[in-house]
Amino acid sequence: MRTAHLAPSPLMRPAALAAVVAVAVVLIVLITGIFLLAQISDLSANLSRLTVQLRTLEAMNQKLSGTNEALELTNAQLRATNETLTGVQQRLDVMGTDIRKMSERIQRSKLLF
Repeated sequence: MRTAHLAPSPLMRPAALAAVVAVAVVLIVLITGIFLLAQISDLSANLSRLTVQLRTLEAMNQKLSGTNEALELTNAQLRATNETLTGVQQRLDVMGTDIRKMSERIQRSKLLF
């Protein structure tokens, strides 16, 4: 019995095998490149959105800084007013005490007459 020799497949030749490997590598590199480009595009869009949000937050921060300065000025004015009112209250308390003393003296003097 004779065994038939099969002819070697054209893919088994070294040059053909190298070409198949090269095509596979090119396809892998191409697919990876497309994936990376899509990722870069997404990152670029995200950075654009973040830039807009950053500018909005910076504008808000600037407005809030102005508001904060106005509130600090108002607070300082209120502290000064409070100190003035405290002094006035102390004087009124003294006056109230004096008025009570005078009223008592007047009452006593009426009793004497």
